[in-house]
Amino acid sequence: MGAGFQFVHFGAFSRKGNQHGQSTDFIFGEVERRPDASFHVSNPSSPEIVFGLAISDVRALHDERALAAKDTMKNGKTRAIRSTQQTLATVIASHPYQVAEIRADPAKAADVAEWERRTVQWLQDQFGSQLVSVIRHTDERYCHLHCYILPENRMMKAAAIHPGHIAKTAEIAEGPRPGEDEKMLNRRGDKAYRAAMRNWQDHYHQHVGAPSGLTRIGPQVRRLRRAEWQAEIQAA
Repeated sequence: MGAGFQFVHFGAFSRKGNQHGQSTDFIFGEVERRPDASFHVSNPSSPEIVFGLAISDVRALHDERALAAKDTMKNGKTRAIRSTQQTLATVIASHPYQVAEIRADPAKAADVAEWERRTVQWLQDQFGSQLVSVIRHTDERYCHLHCYILPENRMMKAAAIHPGHIAKTAEIAEGPRPGEDEKMLNRRGDKAYRAAMRNWQDHYHQHVGAPSGLTRIGPQVRRLRRAEWQAEIQAA
């Protein structure tokens, strides 16, 4: 029988931070298990490198590139990018097996190892050399990966590699259609954003989730009956 359903989430962060206080420094601190950034973990343990750089090296590389990144103004001159610019992209991918399960069951441990391999390969296909690190945590309930992507564009703009933002920007660039005002155009952009993120999730499922025996979304989201849910797990 399959394991359950997939979870994968794309995020982007700035040096100044968002309304929740999540800055790039906080994000790096959380994965490093810095005490002030890890209140949600009762017994923190050291992160494990699955791919690429250690987090201390990712932090140093990010900060160096962010300081060197330039914004071109209308007059052609350049200036340092703002601290509010999102310069770090992250992907969190979670497997429904619990850490305790894979420690007790070699078969489940092998399943998760293969899921990790597929996830890293998919991210490399998506982001190329911009994927600089994938980290495993084993001090929380479920198996999961933290993945770090440093944009290689001139302004180090995370929005330029975010599937949803790319789609929304392209939609809005077309301008208003006959009878549309700016609000309607923005709503159309939001719709394009959501469609792009669904497609991104579908692509992950096609290349990682389904081969790993995971379903696309869980039963509660679609109000499936238990028999229907079990049938879908079996098919996956």
